[in-house]
Amino acid sequence: MKIAVTFGRQVKKFRKDLKLSQEELAERCGLHSTYIGQIERGEKNISLESIQKLSRGLDISIAKLFECFTADVDNSSIALQIYYNVLDMSDEDQQHILNIVNEISEIVK
Repeated sequence: MKIAVTFGRQVKKFRKDLKLSQEELAERCGLHSTYIGQIERGEKNISLESIQKLSRGLDISIAKLFECFTADVDNSSIALQIYYNVLDMSDEDQQHILNIVNEISEIVK
């Protein structure tokens, strides 16, 4: 997976955790909402200055933005692939997936 895509998904995760729209994050960062969307889709390689603005807008450290690259789990792992696929789903669909996973976990215990 391209580094820009992985980074963009990390930004999107933190934005969604804060329940912010792309427009709201853009305003907090002093960036354009179109640019935020391009970052989240991995279409832009962003500057260090923009990374700093994102970290401030998300109220997290720059290091936290890059944790996805230092995790013990390989970026191509099945768990991460599932995570990134579910991330784009609605909250309701995510809840359905969680319920299914919980049921499967009970069966295989």
